[in-house]
Amino acid sequence: MSAEELAALKAKGIKSVASPGDDPEAKVVKHSPVIALEGKKATVTLPHPQAEDHVIQNIWIEDAAGTVLASRTLAWTDATTSEFEVPEGTASVIAYAFCNLHGVYASPETTIA
Repeated sequence: MSAEELAALKAKGIKSVASPGDDPEAKVVKHSPVIALEGKKATVTLPHPQAEDHVIQNIWIEDAAGTVLASRTLAWTDATTSEFEVPEGTASVIAYAFCNLHGVYASPETTIA
């Protein structure tokens, strides 16, 4: 997906553990991406099970300014884990995930050491 298409998904609303909207906690936790950093590699994971009719379709990372750094489109048969290289000079990243039924969820901002 293009940066413009990802921005359009975000414009419909973003949920997170800190700002769940009307979602119950269990749904938010299942849909919210988690970032693990190792050097300049960001591994984004979600405990969301994939099904043909209920799927995480996109996972991406952005810097603090909202610039898309990397993205991945998933099929329902794909695992909900993605690895991304973080460009030099990036101070922090936020991961996003788009569920076809429930919308966009965000991780907390993660500072890069």
